[in-house]
Amino acid sequence: MAEKKEKKAKEDPQTIKEPEPESLKHEVVGWSGGLDINLNRTLKSSYPLHEKLAFDIDKMLAQVNEEHEPLVAKIQKWNRQYHGKKDEKSYPYPKCANTAIPISRSATDAILVRVMDRIFNQFKVFLVRAKKANLVDIAPQLEDAMDWWQKHQAKLKSKLMSPLLQAIKTGTGIVKIPWIRRNRTVPRYATDAEVADKTKKTFKLPKTEGYGIKDIQTQYDGPDVIGISREDFRISSESTTIACLILGLAAKIAIKRFFPSPSLNLSKLTTQ
Repeated sequence: MAEKKEKKAKEDPQTIKEPEPESLKHEVVGWSGGLDINLNRTLKSSYPLHEKLAFDIDKMLAQVNEEHEPLVAKIQKWNRQYHGKKDEKSYPYPKCANTAIPISRSATDAILVRVMDRIFNQFKVFLVRAKKANLVDIAPQLEDAMDWWQKHQAKLKSKLMSPLLQAIKTGTGIVKIPWIRRNRTVPRYATDAEVADKTKKTFKLPKTEGYGIKDIQTQYDGPDVIGISREDFRISSESTTIACLILGLAAKIAIKRFFPSPSLNLSKLTTQ
């Protein structure tokens, strides 16, 4: 009888234990995504999850924008002072002369010139030194590559001009480094095989019997430098670390506060 019960238990699918799950990405320290999320799931408050998330994030963003408005007003005032622009004067009579000496501009530009000179009027902006013997030959090559990148691809000097100037005027300059790809279209003569292939997009060349085809060539595939105006950059007052200063991560803070479950994947919320 014991053998029959044991055999029946093995055949019964309800008594079969599922295999232990493999290690998930969210179990890794510092990893907060990677799992699917059901936005249509109904919460205990009878609201769908996507509506709750939208309400909480919208409330947080509205608060951040409200806190950001006084700073925007100050930046606009500082910019007017920098350019020497003043409001119309009504005393001793309306629209009388109202001159302004842009002292702040002369002081700001003097600092900017010194900063730019200190950074870019050097032999090289980036210096690489090897800490291991097997990297001594690689260090000069990496140094030359970074110097070529900042001069010819990133054009670092011209792109840092605005963020550095705003850093001197307002105290904060913001730059992001995204990964970009620059392509260009190069027309050429199409071969007979390409003309016969219907999947290839060819075009008739004017005044000839030949056909042409357009090739897409990648000119650059790598990091770039883009300046962000301080007026367009939001910093949440609830940020506790440097990594959480960007407003895109502030939404993550709100979700963790209201929904501390590690199964939430914020990257998939943008598609809903």
